[in-house]
Amino acid sequence: VLFQVALRDGNALRQGWPLTKRILSQELQSKDPLIVTNAVYALLGLGKEEVMKNILNALYSREDITLAETYLNSGNSNLERAAIEWARDRNLSIDRYSHGEQAVKWGTL
Repeated sequence: VLFQVALRDGNALRQGWPLTKRILSQELQSKDPLIVTNAVYALLGLGKEEVMKNILNALYSREDITLAETYLNSGNSNLERAAIEWARDRNLSIDRYSHGEQAVKWGTL
């Protein structure tokens, strides 16, 4: 699964969705912020609503403004709202990016 993520092979990841979901959901629990970020990017790119709770938990369980900005600019209204609330609750400012500057868009992998 991680090799397919590295290759950005969305078709293979979707074909093996049960395994993809399990592995990437486990990655979201890592203490390593890079592992979490990579899992978030992959899941956002796949755009599967069924993992929304896991994706949101990754934001709420961390103090990571970059992750909040990724959600804000993901193209998914649920993630956008969550990012705004997360930032407001912490009295932080998060930035909207210009088109094409975001790391990943919802459902584009």
